[in-house]
Amino acid sequence: MKAYKLITIILVLLMFGCSSGIDSNKIVGNWKIVSFKVDMPNLNPEIIKLGEKEALSTSYLFRKNHSFQMKSAVFMDGIEGNWEIDQEANTLKLKDNSFDNGIPQIQKIIYLDSRNMQWVETFDSLGTINMTLERTQ
Repeated sequence: MKAYKLITIILVLLMFGCSSGIDSNKIVGNWKIVSFKVDMPNLNPEIIKLGEKEALSTSYLFRKNHSFQMKSAVFMDGIEGNWEIDQEANTLKLKDNSFDNGIPQIQKIIYLDSRNMQWVETFDSLGTINMTLERTQ
């Protein structure tokens, strides 16, 4: 009897453990960057300040069909693109349709719930940018 209970508990834990990952439905909607923190010790502080100003003016609309629009003070008309989730890496890949380099912007999702999302973007040896977004609708 104890062996049966133990096997049942292990199977339940495995089922729930395998379902971890990012729920794409939580991404869908309107989001605004509300926090921008840079850990790049060798970058000019004036560049960081300009980046922060631009980032805090940025909003995203993530659609169910995995397209998105990003608007900001610089890109007032918006940039269209596509997004996808990499479940294994817990990353959000953003591919702009306006640039031909084919390289997606990769955001590591540190936290995600129905109202808040936190991203970290790594720039090799330069350092990282940590952004917090809030759902606006």
